[in-house]
Amino acid sequence: MLTTLYSPWLILLCLAVGAGYAALQYSAKAPWSRQLNYGLAALRFAVVSFLCYLLLGPFVKTTTTRTEQPTVVLAVDNSQSVELFTPKNVLSQASTGLARLAETLRGKGFTVEARALTPTPGGRRGSIRCVLAPPPLTSTACWPPPATPTKGATWPAWSCSATAS
Repeated sequence: MLTTLYSPWLILLCLAVGAGYAALQYSAKAPWSRQLNYGLAALRFAVVSFLCYLLLGPFVKTTTTRTEQPTVVLAVDNSQSVELFTPKNVLSQASTGLARLAETLRGKGFTVEARALTPTPGGRRGSIRCVLAPPPLTSTACWPPPATPTKGATWPAWSCSATAS
């Protein structure tokens, strides 16, 4: 849609300025024919009206509507408390259940991402996918477990091993 920065009613003023300017320039007796005089007046009218219209700051306004499917995020709590207080078989059932749910949703056309709630270098057991690990890694075991350092202390050294798929 072609619109201007100012009111569309000002376009009528642009046309009036073009007509008035052309009438003043070509109303007197001219040394050329009457048809040429009218043609030059019409050209002057068009050019001056167009230049006035450009002063109104025209621009093209487009609206594009695009529908995107949402991303389903499976958030997995891989904190140490879940691992300590949840039986291993329940953790493995939840892990395989979430993996099946992710595959089912992908089969229906959804974009599915599994994210761990506690971002740790290399991840922990109990997480479906390590967010910080490269995609080909399926499981990562890290020792020692991460601990929050006290003020002025540094993080403990990590030694991680991973198995590739």
